[in-house]
Amino acid sequence: MNPRSSITSEQCAAAVDLFEAGRGFRAASSLLGVGRRALRVPFERWKLHGRRALVEKRTKEWFPFEVKREVVRRRLAGETAMDLCSE
Repeated sequence: MNPRSSITSEQCAAAVDLFEAGRGFRAASSLLGVGRRALRVPFERWKLHGRRALVEKRTKEWFPFEVKREVVRRRLAGETAMDLCSE
């Protein structure tokens, strides 16, 4: 977990268990007693990466300008952010 996160690693793991059981981030936040905002990002990461969302990357990814420009063009054309992230 990110050291600046307001939830613990155990809470995040429990939240992922709830996500896999079909709960959304609002229901999981109520059951775990944490704020909705604290689980919104882990929920989005879980939707994209599954259980791997619990693993923190050690390095920051770098993308060339052309790739970034293409992503912005596609986003402005109407593609969703989740579709773009999944590629």
